[in-house]
Formats: sequence, structure tokens, C-alpha cells
Amino acid sequence: MELSTKRGRIFIDHRETEQGGRYVKVTQSRKNKETDQFEAFTIFMSENETREFAALMQQLVETLPEADATEVQEGEEVQGFKKFNGEREVKKWTEEEEETLRRRFEEEKSVPALAQIVGRTERAVWYRLKKLELIEEIPEEFKLKG
Repeated sequence: MELSTKRGRIFIDHRETEQGGRYVKVTQSRKNKETDQFEAFTIFMSENETREFAALMQQLVETLPEADATEVQEGEEVQGFKKFNGEREVKKWTEEEEETLRRRFEEEKSVPALAQIVGRTERAVWYRLKKLELIEEIPEEFKLKG
């Protein structure tokens, strides 16, 4: 996958080790204005780290103000998903999803079950339950670090 930005390009690749483990490689390539040479910065994340990173990004995006049409020139909003270069990025919570979450939570559904019902990570469900004031505390293992 590739994302063009104002400052360069970001490449995201899913790879497999010789031992069969999987990881994600994220590389940002940009031109150094002083040397006129391209530079690359790379990070590697295990599958679990990638899932946690995605949950963190989802939480971060949900705190951003809505973009106006001029800010979203390279992408468009389609069915609640913002799309860039044909790839699905982050899905905003709809009122209908929140209502489903409220109703199913009150029916004593477990968070793993709720996550499947609304198509979200467990961490995203815990944070939405907190935001909807249906719980007082998020379990420690699901709290965002940093």
C-alpha cells in the first residue's frame, strides 16, 4: 500500500519471516531539501503491535475535528470511511452503531462479542463505552499508553 503526502510517500507492507511470523514494515520516503536526496525512515511492527497501533490511530482520529472539503482533496468520504488511494482508513462511529452498542451492552453482552457485532477492536469498544458513560473505567490492559 502507498500513501502520497505533501512531504513524501508512505509505504506499508505486510511481510513474513523465514520462521513464519508476520510483521508490518512502514517506510516514509521524502526528499531532503538541503541535499536534494531521498531519505527513508522505516519502522517494523509485529502483528500485535500493528493492532495496537491501529487502535491508537483510531482513537486519535476520533479526536480530530471534521475536515472540510478543501482538506480532503486526495480522498473522499464513502459510507463513513475516509478513503485514500483506494484503501480504507478509519471508520467513524455512527449514531446507529452507538445505539447498537448501548442496547447490546445493556443486554449484558461481553466486550469481545460487542466488538464483533459492531466490527471494531475490543479497545475501540471499551473507549466508546467510556465515552457513552456506560462504564466508569477502561481495563488497564486496554488503556492507551503514552
